[in-house]
Amino acid sequence: MQDYWKNEPDQEIDTGKNVLRYYAEARRLQVCMPYWTDNDGNRKPGKTVSLNLDALAETPEAIQLLEKVLSNIKQ
Repeated sequence: MQDYWKNEPDQEIDTGKNVLRYYAEARRLQVCMPYWTDNDGNRKPGKTVSLNLDALAETPEAIQLLEKVLSNIKQ
């Protein structure tokens, strides 16, 4: 599924220190560094990592790790 970020609207949360973008149809979650502004005043996205949720779903250890992380965030 190439260029899903161009074709599917995302759900975006900007924490000020990270940006999370969720693409439900593409089953991708992006974790990004914050936006930054270049010398010409253009707003640019920070470095981004995309998680393939289908691949995570096939890996029980990955699911357990994500559940542990979410549990720790809630505490």
